[in-house]
Parts: sequence; C-alpha cells; structure tokens
Amino acid sequence: MIRQLTRSLRPFYGRLYYSTASPKVLTEEKEAEDVNFDSFMDDLVQETVHTAPNDHAKTRKIYALSFQDLKTEFNLRPPRSEWELVTFLDYLVALNKKDKKIKYQEWLKSEELASSLHAKLMSPEAAPNAVVSALAGLLTLYCPPKDSEASDGLVDLNVALEKIVSLVEEMVKTTPSKLDIHSLLTLLLASKHTVYKLPDGFRESIIQLLPKKIEDIAQPAVLLNIFEVDELIKNNITLDKIEGKIDELLSIMNTGELVSLFAVHVKVRRNVKTLSRIAEAIRTKGTLTANQCGKLLTSMDLLSFYHPRLLAFVQNQISQSLHEITRWNVFNTIVYSLAKVKVNNPHLWYYLAQWTNSHARTADVSQLSMVLSSLAMINIPPELVEVSTKKLAAILKTERARSPGVWLNTCYSLAMLRCLPARFGETLLELSFLSELSKNCSEELRLFRVIKVFHVASYLKYDLNLDVKVPQDVLNLINSKPKEMLITMRHRKNVEAEVLNFNNNLFLIAPKETHIKPPHIELNTGAYVDAVVYVDETTKKLVPIKAAETRNDLTKVAIIYATYNLLTKPDLDERAPVRLSGDIAMNVRHLQKAGYRTVVLTKHEMAQMTEGLEQAKYLKKAIQEGQELKLTPDLTVFQN
Repeated sequence: MIRQLTRSLRPFYGRLYYSTASPKVLTEEKEAEDVNFDSFMDDLVQETVHTAPNDHAKTRKIYALSFQDLKTEFNLRPPRSEWELVTFLDYLVALNKKDKKIKYQEWLKSEELASSLHAKLMSPEAAPNAVVSALAGLLTLYCPPKDSEASDGLVDLNVALEKIVSLVEEMVKTTPSKLDIHSLLTLLLASKHTVYKLPDGFRESIIQLLPKKIEDIAQPAVLLNIFEVDELIKNNITLDKIEGKIDELLSIMNTGELVSLFAVHVKVRRNVKTLSRIAEAIRTKGTLTANQCGKLLTSMDLLSFYHPRLLAFVQNQISQSLHEITRWNVFNTIVYSLAKVKVNNPHLWYYLAQWTNSHARTADVSQLSMVLSSLAMINIPPELVEVSTKKLAAILKTERARSPGVWLNTCYSLAMLRCLPARFGETLLELSFLSELSKNCSEELRLFRVIKVFHVASYLKYDLNLDVKVPQDVLNLINSKPKEMLITMRHRKNVEAEVLNFNNNLFLIAPKETHIKPPHIELNTGAYVDAVVYVDETTKKLVPIKAAETRNDLTKVAIIYATYNLLTKPDLDERAPVRLSGDIAMNVRHLQKAGYRTVVLTKHEMAQMTEGLEQAKYLKKAIQEGQELKLTPDLTVFQN
C-alpha cells in the first residue's frame, strides 16, 4: 500500500508542512486552507494530506490510513528509496497532526527505522533534497524521553539524527546549488520548533543560502513559508526581492493563499502598494469563507490599512454567507473583527444582531459575552439585542464567567447596553474581586481594567440611581498614573499629531495653564476627558480655574476629542453618519448626568476645516453654545 500511495504522491515529495511542488494543485479552483501566521505550523502540517492528491478517492484512503497500517506496511515492505522514506515520514507527520494520541515514539526509536534511515539517506547516491526533507520530518516527530523513562531506546535514533545532521551541514557548505529552497525552508521551519538540540550555527548556515534562492520560487506556498523566517523578512534588501516575487506570483494564487499573504504582512513593513495589489486580487476571486473574512478584517486593523473596496467586498461576502454560519467561534471572530475595524454598515450590524438573537439559546457565557461586547462597542441600539441581553443575564444567574477578566467584560458590555442587573455590577466593586482582577497582568492592563470597573460603578450610580462608592484603591491607582499613559491608552500612539493639533486649537481659545484642565480621568464618572473649561453663561466667556473654584454659577464643559479609534469608519456607507463607540457614548451620558455640558469633536468634523483658526472658532462656538449630540442612533437607521 505504501508503494501504491508513493507513486501517486511522488511529485509531492518533501511536503512535510505545506504543498510546495505541483503548480497544478496550487492553481486549481479548490481553495487551500488559509494560513494563520500566529500558528503557521499547524496549518502547514494540515496541508500535508489535504492538498496533495488530485484524486478524492486517494485522499479518502490517506485519511483512512491508521498508524498500525503504516507500521505494518513499513515492516513488511520497507521503503526502497529515499523518496519513499520521505513519503512515509510525510504520512507519519500527517497522522500525528490528525491524532495527537498516536503512540509512535517507541517505534520511532526502533532499530529497524534507524537502519532504514542509514541505508537510504547516508548512501552517496541519496538525493540531497530527500535527505533535507527527511531530516525535517524527523525533527518534527522527535520527542525526548520523560524523566521516568530510560533513554537507552533513543540511542539508535540519536545516532542516526547526528549523522544526518552532519551530512546536511556538509551539503550546505559544499553543494548548496543542489538544494531546493522549498526543502531548505521545510527544514528551517522544523528546526525552529523541534526540541532536538541542533549544532550551533545550523539554522544560520541555512538562512544565509536563502536570499540567493528567492528567485527560484515558483509556487505561492513556498513564498508564504518565507514569511515565517524572521531573519529574512527583517532585512530590507531581502524583503525587496520577496515583494518582487509577490508581484510575479500574484496572478496564480488562489483565494486562501491571497488571504494568507495579506495576513502575513502584519509581520513586515507596511507597503501600501503591495497590500493594495493583494486586496484587488482578492476581490477578483469572487468568494470568501467566513474565516477568511475574519482574518482579513483583523489584518486590516493590525496594519491600519483600510482598503475601501476590499472592506465593502468583505461585508458583502459576510451578508451572503451569514445563513451558513452555525458555529459560535466563527461568528464571534467575524463580529469581533468588524467591531475592531469600526465598520459603519448599519444594515450588516442589524443582520448580525438578528443572528445573535436567533442563536442565543445555544451560547454559553463567554460566547454570548464576546459578541454582545462587540455589538455594544459599535454603539448598537439596545433594543436590537434585547433577546440576547436577557438571555445572558439569565445565564449569569447560574453560570459565572470562567475568569475575572471575562466577568468584567461581560458586565461592562451589559452596562454599555444599559441592561446590567445591579447585583452583578456590585460584584465588581468587591475588594476580593479587584484583587483577583489585578493578578498576573501588566500595569497598563491593570489600569485599563480598573477604569472599566469605574465605568460600571458610574452606570450603577447614574443609570440605576444607586448609592455606590468607588473603592479608594481604584481612585489611588488612577491618580498615581502619569498623564502620558492615559493619553496613550485613549488615543493610541499613531494619532499623536492629530491630538497635538487639537490641543493647539484649544490653546488659541484660552491660556493653557490658567483656563484649561489637562487630560484626566473625571473622578465622578470615570470618564476620560481631553479638557475641562468653565463658562460664564451670562458673558459667554471662559473663566480661570482658580476663580471658578469659588463660584457655583458656572457651567462645566467636558471636552472630548474623538480620534478614529473612537469612531465608526465614514467611508463605506455615506448614508450612515459617523457615530461614537459604545463606551464613549456611555461616558458622555454619565458626564451629562453629573452636571457637565459635553462637547464631542470628531476627527472628521475638524478635517473639514483646513485652517487652524477656522477650527478654533468652531471649537469656541461649541464650548460657548453647546452642540446637538445624539449618543445612540435611532433604530430605524439599522432597520431601513
């Protein structure tokens, strides 16, 4: 059976992690699994048996193959050549990927395998690329003994591995021109993840060969593997060669490969031209799976690259395939990604809310909490998800979240949607919960979580009219943090120029030190404000801070500058106005109930006025006269 399968797979030798040999397979209409750059290895191993054969009947045979069958065939008919041995190792890697419980370790240490490795791979006639590919498979399968096990059984395998490693080292030094880039990449990826101790400089010697071989790449799968080698993609000269090869192979890539290529660009410099070409190529392919949509949206956010036509195409694909989604993890990925990108498509959000309501009965706390958190962050009307919020509140009576962080996010999302029961919100203010919440997290994450607790306390106080007191530990932590940390958390580092421009306009209206309170967390509501000023309603003039402290007839104005990360995107549906994110809308509501007049200025409003003086006049008018502000859009915006 091994020999029969080997004949059908001979063109696909050495594909221990990904299909790299046959252009015909790579360009057929069937889409390959897209590669997750965070778990590249798993997807590559998946491809070993998923895309190799062209015959579906043969594919079923491979999936039906058991380890016992493979072992029996090997013992009865040992591989006759190094390529048959490589194919055998391919199968073994694939079987281990399919079932992690396969007990192949004892057999892997057997004398029979060691002798076969020596006979087939140490022969002077052995093909160099077969030796390299076989070593990659062995490194992937290698597992050291446990402390309680005797190590004698590993002697034969270790000796064989040492000889093969030495042989490959010699090949790299003396005959590098005979080694293909796909076999070298396969070995490089295996050496990156193996527990076997390789000689010093082994990986480095292989990496030095690769830049010269980039021109030899003819298959998209090999090109994708390159992005897993950090030493290559961090070199600008090598990256230029890779981008040139991308332009050359773009036309023969299938949808899965294009999506993976877009995703792996998160690891390299942001090249707008290359990303735009990939985006247009994806659009021409016609269809996307739900997972591919989620991956593209996540990558766009990480890259800060929002291609309008690709975004519109992805949204259209989600609308068309929404009825086919049955698993919560897939749906959550899509909803979370759309919310992260701040997509402004009311009709799509309406359909996503309806899906959530229809499937709420099958969700657990974590699943329903995550999707409602995403919907709340894009400021969806609470009426649209009333069925789901009631379901989540009912589940919480009997099933608590699995961790303090999940519990906090669950309560926070319900508070944004104005349906958090008071008894659940009060649990966040318990000192024992706050202590658990602060464990094993960075200072920035701790501060971020504590501010969320403050916001929920504000919800209890102003929306439910309860007499609650924020723990002093929370106030002390917020007061101890520098202003710079708060600004970075709120506006992100890549919008510093916009924030600085806003502050300059503000300083044109009033002196910086005497009339304006700088960015801070407002200690009645927990809301972040970019500035606070005092206005005399009679004269419409700003009053110095020191004078304002002795007067009760002044209007406190809280100024919030909404940069792009606090807004939905404006460029997809011109009928849908830009709106605030759900947490900012909640903060503004609480500030108003605490006695502030709120002025919210968006990046897009300010951008319409090119002159700084014009922006300053607009800002001054908003401060003196107020502004009409709709925090949550009407239900009809989503339904029509």
